[in-house]
Amino acid sequence: MVIRYWLGVVSGAQAEWARRNGSFQVSPGLHETLSEMGLFDGLVLYSPRMRAGEDEPLRDFTAIGRIADKRPVRVDGDTVPGEHWRPWRRRVDFAPEITPVPLRLMSPVLDLTSTGINWAEPLRRGLIPLSKNDFNTLRLAMAPPAPEERMAQPPR
Repeated sequence: MVIRYWLGVVSGAQAEWARRNGSFQVSPGLHETLSEMGLFDGLVLYSPRMRAGEDEPLRDFTAIGRIADKRPVRVDGDTVPGEHWRPWRRRVDFAPEITPVPLRLMSPVLDLTSTGINWAEPLRRGLIPLSKNDFNTLRLAMAPPAPEERMAQPPR
């Protein structure tokens, strides 16, 4: 079995919904790409904005996890509040405690952004392959602090 890695582009609100519900969903046009994802494939979510249609940029990597089912399913109903569509969905075991990471901090070290001036163009597709190196780099960057680091931080 070959493990592959993917980058999904969703709003921050959609990423929060995905983490809470343990699933990732896409529009009907992305069914074929979603079907290419295999069990245990890695998935990182990138959120250019907090909500679709907003002008205020977010530009954070907002979730990371592993595909937890063998094929997508079409769903009706409980999608992101305020959005009415019939998406395709995959179950995902998202890391429960992550720190969103700004793109501006990660772009110097990611393969994704090293391809040249138009590196962001493929993001418009909504779901694209990601290198194993980028997945692991983002996994480490988004990981919660180690216990000893937490103890060194002042309480909030």
